[in-house]
Amino acid sequence: STMKIARSARFAPWLILLLALGLRPALAVVIDSGDGSGNTTAPADDPGWNRVGAFGHTTGCYLGNHWVLTAGHIGIRELWLGDRLFHGVQGKIRRRLATSALLEADLQLFQLRESPEFPPVRLASSAPRARTPVVMVGNGLQRGPSRMAWSRLWAIVPRSDAWYAGYPTGPERALRWGTNHIASAGELTRTGKRVTRVFSTRFDGGLPSPHEAQAVSGDSGGPVFAKNSDGEWELVGIMITVSVEPDQPRDHAVYGNITYVADINAYREQIEKIVASSPDQDRDGLLDIDDNCARVKNPGQADADGDGTGDLCEEPADGEDSTPKPAAREKRAGP
Repeated sequence: STMKIARSARFAPWLILLLALGLRPALAVVIDSGDGSGNTTAPADDPGWNRVGAFGHTTGCYLGNHWVLTAGHIGIRELWLGDRLFHGVQGKIRRRLATSALLEADLQLFQLRESPEFPPVRLASSAPRARTPVVMVGNGLQRGPSRMAWSRLWAIVPRSDAWYAGYPTGPERALRWGTNHIASAGELTRTGKRVTRVFSTRFDGGLPSPHEAQAVSGDSGGPVFAKNSDGEWELVGIMITVSVEPDQPRDHAVYGNITYVADINAYREQIEKIVASSPDQDRDGLLDIDDNCARVKNPGQADADGDGTGDLCEEPADGEDSTPKPAAREKRAGP
């Protein structure tokens, strides 16, 4: 579903740039075990379930010091962690990560006004390696209860005549975890204009992992966890996109589909620097988390109507917001 092209001289020779043909935004996880409705509470060996939250139909992972990590191509909203709603900082403070001086990665961090009471997350301490077991978590669609088979033209057929096999997905959505193994690592994947260092997992039949999981089309940002050599859980990736079969319907999860996961170790230095910071984006002497107009310098914090938004960030009479706006969400490759 993807096409490899020439290696770029700007990167180490073992990194391959994948052209994003057949790639779709990643949703959370469909699981192959049981009827597909399980794993909606923390696993017994918990990698960090309480840190994973939903905002809209997308997913994010709380890292600490008010910062949430998610995919770069999605919008920023309030984050639900468990049954508690956490609000983004005024002005939607975000920091985008970069793969190089010229290439933006499909990763971003944004701030919460309130601070969940969790210790800092442990980030990946080494590069991902093939065959490493992982736990994938996300706010995704639930699959149908029964495995199905399709022809090459995606008509339902008996299993004996199948070209493809897997599951359709339905409208039900829940935060869910699943398992898999790293299939490959050390690649670059292009999603729109963004280029991200990734590793991948493959959705295989026969339960090669206890709850074999696949991200499905829709939204992104779900975290992927793995254990380090000391047996400690680390955040190793963020799901950003999937590779699908030719003409695969959007509501199918098919054996052989690939999930591409941003490699956290490759961006660790950038992430740690941002999470450790207390930014003052407009340099008015007030930290963004305390500033009622964080993108426009207003040290006096004037707020004539007392609504919590500084006067310089209020919408003018014509309805146009006077604050700088983030870039519009770009259209993604694939159907």
